[in-house]
Amino acid sequence: MSEQFKSSRKSIPPRKDSSNPLFRHLKKMLTDPQSLTPPAGTVFSGTEIVLCGRDFIEIEGCRGLTAYTEEQICMLVKEGALCISGQQLSLKIYRDAHIAICGKITGVLFEEASTEREHGK
Repeated sequence: MSEQFKSSRKSIPPRKDSSNPLFRHLKKMLTDPQSLTPPAGTVFSGTEIVLCGRDFIEIEGCRGLTAYTEEQICMLVKEGALCISGQQLSLKIYRDAHIAICGKITGVLFEEASTEREHGK
């Protein structure tokens, strides 16, 4: 680097936006995983899908199974149909509207309900 360039550069001091409430809130959201979870008592009416790696998936809001093999498990959910594909799939939990599936998960396909089905035609 040339001497002229070095001497003409000015150092820029770091900004201290920590006093800004929005900055503090965003920083907390990015660093605190608990801030991303909904508050206790929050009513959630949709299907909740939690995928843990490629070996485990939990679905809350299942309305019944439509297919069950070691390669594919399909179910009805409020918004349509959900199919989990993979190898050596098995149900670990199946009670009420809660399902847990183990195995090597290779795909998750979500199909929205058709307009005709939503309107009862």
